[in-house]
Amino acid sequence: MINRRLRSNDVKRSQTLFVILSVILISIITSCGGQKQNEEAVATVNGAPVLLKEFQKDLAIYANRNPDFKLDTQSVEDHLDMFIDKQLMIQEATKMGLAKDDRFLETIKRFWEQTLIRELIDAKSSEWRDKLFVTEDEIQSHYQEIKSGAIPKPPLKDVHDEIKTSLLEQKKQKAMEEWLKEARKGASIKIDARGLQRIFSNE
Repeated sequence: MINRRLRSNDVKRSQTLFVILSVILISIITSCGGQKQNEEAVATVNGAPVLLKEFQKDLAIYANRNPDFKLDTQSVEDHLDMFIDKQLMIQEATKMGLAKDDRFLETIKRFWEQTLIRELIDAKSSEWRDKLFVTEDEIQSHYQEIKSGAIPKPPLKDVHDEIKTSLLEQKKQKAMEEWLKEARKGASIKIDARGLQRIFSNE
């Protein structure tokens, strides 16, 4: 299973590399001769450049999230059109002052925090990958705990992988909880009880 996952990751990395290299070639081939190979912009929107590197990254992400995406000249041009539309909307929102709106800034802050936490969880999961595992005895024990009601429980072979995944996720969750406990012990945390009380006093 691990080897299959590693092979899958290698395939994804290869696909991403292929997309990036292909975009570079396509952007050179489809240019009308006005751009040189060493120029960084593939387009400009109201004078603002659309950098090749930025467009490559956006296209690679889109291709990885959409397995049916086929990379060719037309699909790259279509994606560039969507990218330009997005830039036009961003420019208009900025012109309207929406980028300075408190709700917008709060949304960005929350998104940044959620993304950062997700990256931390992924990093910690990578650390625990070689330490956490599920034994066959644990799978058997969990299977025996499954209650059989009006509908008989399925054979173990049909739910084996599902049980294994569930138990592994539980172990990751426990490992994260233990890490947080240790992090709290080593951190300097001060709570203003009086300030907290103001929540209930409506001051």
